[in-house]
Amino acid sequence: MTSTAQLLAPSGTPLFSVNQVRAIESAHKQIDLMRRAGKAAAEFLIRRTRSDARVVLFAGPGNNGGDALACAAELAVAGYAPVVVLLGDPEKFGADAARAWRRVDEVHLAAGATPSSQEGEGWGEGAC
Repeated sequence: MTSTAQLLAPSGTPLFSVNQVRAIESAHKQIDLMRRAGKAAAEFLIRRTRSDARVVLFAGPGNNGGDALACAAELAVAGYAPVVVLLGDPEKFGADAARAWRRVDEVHLAAGATPSSQEGEGWGEGAC
């Protein structure tokens, strides 16, 4: 199916069509895109809040939910204690979102514990 939808800049100027975005994304592993999106979102929040701020993230079973989980893991590593509201059963998550959920578990987000020294292992390229 061909889409004619476009992403627009604030000025209304088209940036990319949906098909162009899909072509760009297809050149990368989904887990790496998820990690990068989560890291960017976490960095955005870290620049604008203190580590004791209450951060609540809603995560569904798809890749957008995986982005939220990746953000939660990055925030936990940075000393935050985000709350994750799961909008689905982690057992039914897609492969990449499930991997992001395991990453949250690895940093002991649910228990509020300090992440281990092995926090980046197995979490895609360039994990921090």
